[in-house]
Amino acid sequence: YQHPPFYAEFPYIPGLGSLVQFATNPGEFLQRARIRCGPVFTIQLFGRNMTFLFDVAGHAHFFRAPENVFDIRKAYAMTVTTFGPGVCYDVP
Repeated sequence: YQHPPFYAEFPYIPGLGSLVQFATNPGEFLQRARIRCGPVFTIQLFGRNMTFLFDVAGHAHFFRAPENVFDIRKAYAMTVTTFGPGVCYDVP
């Protein structure tokens, strides 16, 4: 199994990663990452690696990966933090 490519832009700040570029314009930042790395790539924000999956190829990468590489429970927990309980994946 091969991990997705890691994408970073200058200035890369240890512990924060590419936060400045992501916060300034996340759509453009992710598009640049996708052009350079393909449909699956990892970035670092606030000291955490975040892997993005685009299109069918990206989703296939996720569903075929071992659970110790892509753990959906961590993604679900993040949606609760981001959107609040009862939204997105936290619906009973």
